[in-house]
Amino acid sequence: MGRVVAISGGDLLNTEKLNLFALKLSGNDSPHVLFIGTASMDSEGYFEGIKAAFEKLNCSVRELPLTRGELDQAEIDARLEWADVIYVGGGDTRTMMKIWKQYSLDKKLKEIYENDTAVLTGLSAGAICWFMAGYSDSFTDVDESEDSIEAVDESEDSIADVNESVCNMADADVRECGIPDVKGIKYGIAKGMLGFFPYCFCPHYNEEGRETFDSMITDTKYDGLALENETAFVEASGKHFIIGSRDGAQAWSFSNSKKRKLEVRYL
Repeated sequence: MGRVVAISGGDLLNTEKLNLFALKLSGNDSPHVLFIGTASMDSEGYFEGIKAAFEKLNCSVRELPLTRGELDQAEIDARLEWADVIYVGGGDTRTMMKIWKQYSLDKKLKEIYENDTAVLTGLSAGAICWFMAGYSDSFTDVDESEDSIEAVDESEDSIADVNESVCNMADADVRECGIPDVKGIKYGIAKGMLGFFPYCFCPHYNEEGRETFDSMITDTKYDGLALENETAFVEASGKHFIIGSRDGAQAWSFSNSKKRKLEVRYL
């Protein structure tokens, strides 16, 4: 129906081929790229890195900051209409979805997908959001008494309340998805994503800690899709496939308690 390039993970250099693939899907030699950095609380450093990387690829780049309270609805809509490619950054998946719902951005992105007016792409949290659910480290600061399989809280909390529950990502070292590399991470399945594809998506599958996805997915109603870094799930021309920018990078599906290796097209 639409055009999606959901990138599992990797830095901007190692995912450049994947980003180029998304840009080519736009059909524009000088595409407009809109960066949505909600999951990193609109980290300025993250945006500057994205801006430099995509300007090098002959793009015009703008951002859509939602956590600063500086854009009214008309400007949000104008920037979405301006975009040929919408890139969603990584970070805190559950907080991102909570903020999106406050601005009805979840509904607007669904309309863009259904009308195929822009290529939708992103990395880590920015890939999880296009699926039914995702295997996320957004549960690290959640109280231990909470169930690890959580629906996104859809209450109308204020942006200030949301900010209090998230680490100060603007000051964190920005790696591939704008979050600090820390130990003691707690994983869970974040529900309430946009639901374009009927899977629970696990990014960064080759990183330490992600192997627990195998056991957790069997206890859910979801089929699973797990991708190593430098790979991406693609929807284009009504077809679904996996691409990779690193030779040997792997992808797996999970259905009816069975794990199956998927074909990856290396760029």
